Amino acid sequence: MARKDVSTLRDEAAAAVEKGKLKQALELYGELERRQPKEASWPKRIGDVHRRLGDNGDAIAAYERAVEAFVQAGFAVQAIAVCKLILVIDGDHAPTLERLTKITENTSAVRPGAGRRKPVTLTPTRVRRANEVEAAAPGPAATIAHAAAAAADARPARPSPPRPQPSPPRAPPPPPSPSDEPAQIHAPVPRRSSVVATPVVLPPGTGLDGVALAFAATAGRIYSTGQVAQLDRAALADPTARGLRMEYRLISGNGDALADAKALGDERGKSVLGAKSAAPQGWPTDLVVQKTAAPAGFKLNPALTVPGVLAWSDPDDAIAVLRIFGAPAVLPPPLSGLYTVASRPVADLSGGGRLVRLVGGFLPTYAAIAQYEGFQVIGLGFSPEAATRALDRGRP
Repeated sequence: MARKDVSTLRDEAAAAVEKGKLKQALELYGELERRQPKEASWPKRIGDVHRRLGDNGDAIAAYERAVEAFVQAGFAVQAIAVCKLILVIDGDHAPTLERLTKITENTSAVRPGAGRRKPVTLTPTRVRRANEVEAAAPGPAATIAHAAAAAADARPARPSPPRPQPSPPRAPPPPPSPSDEPAQIHAPVPRRSSVVATPVVLPPGTGLDGVALAFAATAGRIYSTGQVAQLDRAALADPTARGLRMEYRLISGNGDALADAKALGDERGKSVLGAKSAAPQGWPTDLVVQKTAAPAGFKLNPALTVPGVLAWSDPDDAIAVLRIFGAPAVLPPPLSGLYTVASRPVADLSGGGRLVRLVGGFLPTYAAIAQYEGFQVIGLGFSPEAATRALDRGRP
């Protein structure tokens, strides 16, 4: 029998994952990794399959191999994103925390202006507090009141030391030859955003799951039609990409988040689908929705609209606004099944309200929350600025 080529094995492995034949997928991806040991996408996909099977130890081992392959290839963005996947499974995984620190320091050493800032050592406590790599599995719903009370414990920021004068700019390196040049996704900034766009660099021949990792590493704040299209293709076979896309669609309204939730079939997907029931678990059933016009530029978001809540999204700006007709102390479903509120608020808002970080997902997600008489407004976005902008546009 003729030996199957790599493309055939890849397609068969993707089809096995799609059909739920996970053991077969592991064998096929294992063969691909043996043939192409330097290709990071194969151990990464092996880790995804082990994670779906509940084999967390094997998943971490595979993800570690993927991190090493990305590092050896010189692609720190993808290596950091896979480190975050490990920390989803074990937030205190010491080897990964140490590796993440080294990758971050090495990246800072070659980034322009990096010499102006001292590298930060990532301890487990600092990881959780800073929320840079925090993605622990969601537990009991954290109360918004707790997040507000925790602000009193926040230490004042230390004054920044004077910055040295920048060095004269260096001459740019010669451009690489076309055959060696990595593909770049130049992602324009969403409208009304102050985020500066930077290209996401992918290695030549990177698998589609690498595109998903790059999307996660840029937090979804810098995106383009092409980047979202690549994520859509990755989601056809990669569970990580599908879960990430579900989060992106849930808030942006740019696609069908409920379809992704159904296709996932895991606990996170079930929590999104369960929110559409008549009485979502842990959510008051006596909230009465009042007729309210959508904020200008927003459209109804059916995935976030649950009993007692009206939700809208602006797909062009990738933000959402929720109006809750009551004053519950917890996040509404499905947010409560996907995220917890970080213990320390990010900021108090000048127009009233509080900005908090939601942890537990692939994409950094923020909520700007304001309480009014008889109802509450929550603005959601993938950056602090986006969440604040959503609240401002959704205020009564």
